[in-house]
Amino acid sequence: MKILHIISSLEEKYGGPSILLPELSLKQKEKNNEVEILTTFFNKKEIKNYSQKKIKLRFFKVFSTYRISLKLFFWLLFNLRNYDCIHVHSLYRYPCDLTILLSLFQRKSLVFSPHGALDPYLFNKSQFKLVGLFCKKLIHLILNLPLRKSIFHFTAEDEKKVCMVGNLVSKSFIIPPLVVEMKQTINLNKNFLKDHLSLSKESFLIGYIGRLHGKKNIDSLIRGFNLISNFNLKLVIIGPGEIEYKKYLEKIIYETKNKNIYLMDSIPHADINKYMYGLDLYALPSHSENFGISILEAISLKIPVLITDKVNIYKNIEKYECGKILKNNDHITIAKAIDELVNNQESIKKMKINCSNLISTEYSWDNLIPQYITMYKSAHNK
Repeated sequence: MKILHIISSLEEKYGGPSILLPELSLKQKEKNNEVEILTTFFNKKEIKNYSQKKIKLRFFKVFSTYRISLKLFFWLLFNLRNYDCIHVHSLYRYPCDLTILLSLFQRKSLVFSPHGALDPYLFNKSQFKLVGLFCKKLIHLILNLPLRKSIFHFTAEDEKKVCMVGNLVSKSFIIPPLVVEMKQTINLNKNFLKDHLSLSKESFLIGYIGRLHGKKNIDSLIRGFNLISNFNLKLVIIGPGEIEYKKYLEKIIYETKNKNIYLMDSIPHADINKYMYGLDLYALPSHSENFGISILEAISLKIPVLITDKVNIYKNIEKYECGKILKNNDHITIAKAIDELVNNQESIKKMKINCSNLISTEYSWDNLIPQYITMYKSAHNK
């Protein structure tokens, strides 16, 4: 098949879909498909950051946060018809919204992955306040009909359940966004991160590595950590994100004067294994999470996780007993959960063993890619 992926940006700061789409595309290509990714950039420095050369990338220079490009419009207008399947990733950016709209006029069926954009929690959050919310509602109104004709791709059953436009979904597939194989750790240093932070090897290191955003609820993780009186316990938070939210986290840490909390800048995704492998527990107490790709990355390194039931991979974590699931994500509940885990090292050991079972049983490229191709053929024949 000839497949075109549309995503507004491949910059790592935008999270899982941007980081992992090239890998997914490469695996699709290896199954004898012709695969391209169409994306945008603000300046040429961004393009230098893209190391994936085995997949054909189409770049369009844009302006404004909405990522508008006249050249992109004309390219889509004259070239969409040349592909067997169009796969659009998310909403609320010009390349994605325009592609969905053009699909209606060109009678071209497409696959649409919301990536959490249709979660009510995220829909009601906008950096532009009421103006942003109004624009989202306007986009929904304009794209109502073409979305009805699209095939929806959800990464988990729970994502489909909370989808705020359930009445638009005529046909859908539930397919994980990617496979994360068990990582080879023979060349990784378990004490790298502890050494980097000048911590003793006996320290119990809890961590979060990823985009800093209000939905991740890292502020409650910090407040909960502050309630635990265990000097051997350390917390590290690593990642890029919203400036205002990061300043908010810095303020909380400063006010508590807790010297066992470390806030680090972002690291290249290529180095994530090196840093994550040093954690004893990975925490993600999100208010909302489309899938939780970082959870799979932690599991692939045999690191138990602490997550909420708003992280849509939680059922498999629960089933295979790879971590602890929170039904409530306030700071008091988080503190209690951490305390229970830290004081039950036998349970932690079992969770590490169970991590391998989850990855090997539930996630395999050989099973995943055929599911994607079946979905694409369904869209092509619709």
